[in-house]
Amino acid sequence: MYLPSIFFSKRAYWSVIPLFVAQLALSWILTAFVGQVSWRPRINRALRDLGYDVCVKCGYWLRGLHDDTEHCPECGTRREIPRPSSRR
Repeated sequence: MYLPSIFFSKRAYWSVIPLFVAQLALSWILTAFVGQVSWRPRINRALRDLGYDVCVKCGYWLRGLHDDTEHCPECGTRREIPRPSSRR
């Protein structure tokens, strides 16, 4: 069986590499975005359940702010003072 030389030429081989790199970069970016969107709220909620003072929306560390501060300085979400959980 005769195959055209395009399947074996160096030019065709090197033209596929940029497409592969672009696809790899796009998949990494997409994976990072989906991870941020899906896991960040769960992590922030778990930290709040453990008694750490973090913003529910953005995860900003609220330790050191006065108790009368009503909003997160990073995103403006209403602040809730965490209660330490009784489970250990």
